[in-house]
Amino acid sequence: MVLISSELACALEELVDAWDPQAECQPKSSELTAQFCKALGASDYFLDSADRIHFFIEKDAEDEDGKIKKSVSKARSLNKVGHGLHVADPLFREYSQSSKVAELVAELGWRDPVLPQSMYIFKQPATGSEVTSHQDSSFLYTTPRPTCMGLWLALDDATLENGCLWARPGSHKEAVRRIFARVSEDGAGTFEGLFHLGVILLAVSSSYGQ
Repeated sequence: MVLISSELACALEELVDAWDPQAECQPKSSELTAQFCKALGASDYFLDSADRIHFFIEKDAEDEDGKIKKSVSKARSLNKVGHGLHVADPLFREYSQSSKVAELVAELGWRDPVLPQSMYIFKQPATGSEVTSHQDSSFLYTTPRPTCMGLWLALDDATLENGCLWARPGSHKEAVRRIFARVSEDGAGTFEGLFHLGVILLAVSSSYGQ
């Protein structure tokens, strides 16, 4: 596990080193949080990242001109990298399609899984954004039944002191309270309420439990 974490971290470091922030027009983290319904749904940079590697920066890492602050390095400016790491990067593709991941998903009851997205999330000191309580199924929603499962791998020690992931026991069995839906031609979205059973998932399958 330590070896895998180190390899993935090194691969991501190389991607960040090769990234030119001035060559891309990426939305700031603030746009994806304060105005999530509008900015996320309408952002071509976000929507085009399904099979590519795109870089999303923290709101507090930019100056008034939209450039990364001189006091912040490229690596420290990032909120996340995604959403097609499993497609565009050989090492991330190898790991996401490994037998260990397949066996884990199979043990949880999924058959013939398909990976729709992947991301490398940073927990930055000083510039890191708050992540409030949420359900992933609000953004990865399928019908007529939920067919997504999320896998979360900590590449560093996650502790109470440095900000670990929190989950409320049993919440994965609760109803999906709302979904994010694109409702206009320009891609803008809104949240809609739901009142049926859902689960927080990420890997898609068409034959769960069969």
